[in-house]
Amino acid sequence: MEPGVVEVSLTRERRRWRLFGPEPEVVEVLARRRVSARDPNALTTWASVLEQAARHAREGTLGCFVTATPTEDGRVHIRLYERVIAPTQLHTTLLADRSFDAGDERSLVASAEFAEELRAWAQTRNDERRAAEQDALLRDDVTAADARDRQSSARDLADILRRVDHDAK
Repeated sequence: MEPGVVEVSLTRERRRWRLFGPEPEVVEVLARRRVSARDPNALTTWASVLEQAARHAREGTLGCFVTATPTEDGRVHIRLYERVIAPTQLHTTLLADRSFDAGDERSLVASAEFAEELRAWAQTRNDERRAAEQDALLRDDVTAADARDRQSSARDLADILRRVDHDAK
């Protein structure tokens, strides 16, 4: 990584027990960004976004998720939301919303079927987004490694040229 740049990320970890106690193991990188250390506002903003995202991840409300909320008028709202991490904030979108009358005998089956359909949709979207994000992280890593290799090759070439120039004198 280039000087003056810090990488701040949010990861999902699990604890594996080893001989000397628990050891964290990264299961998934949820978000990662490289930020200039010279830009404290960008660093603070990104850290704040990740703190909010971590709270939502613990609550199960990051990515796509389904809620069932009772109302005072005897109805239940079943909703599918998608909450994603953007560079300066969390972005939440309502993807589906349907209301069921709790007094209607058909509502139990209909609401359960609708909720299950939304959960399947949420799982598919979460899997697709996770795969796309992991691909993007891998591409970023490859790009950064290529840049480091080019910088190293440029330094080596410059050293060779300096030696050749020095030997020629």
